[in-house]
Amino acid sequence: MLAAVECGLRETGTVRVGDLLLNLQARRVMCGNEEVRLTRLGFDLLAYLVWNAGRVVGYDELLREVWGYDYTEGSQVAIKSCLKRLRRKIEPNPAQPRYLVTVRYVHKAMAHLIGGRCDDEE
Repeated sequence: MLAAVECGLRETGTVRVGDLLLNLQARRVMCGNEEVRLTRLGFDLLAYLVWNAGRVVGYDELLREVWGYDYTEGSQVAIKSCLKRLRRKIEPNPAQPRYLVTVRYVHKAMAHLIGGRCDDEE
């Protein structure tokens, strides 16, 4: 999956994960046939997770790489809030996410993007 993501980004600046299509140069996201409007931070977060598809990404890493500062107590609230808004925009059913899944009890709660899944694949 990661090789396909890297290849797509190098060749076209776009990458498809399931029904999502990200265009990094234009900073646009399509979900099926609909454009998804994201804030700068929402787009940066989604792009970072897509770039790291298939692996668990910790809150401290997201804060450092996307927000640009070190993890502090309470910082995860901002990350959780942003992930929740992102789920509402890109997930068909945010209560049962396919793309942005929170993994609990792996050191701290962490979020990652599951790439390459289509509707009913497991």
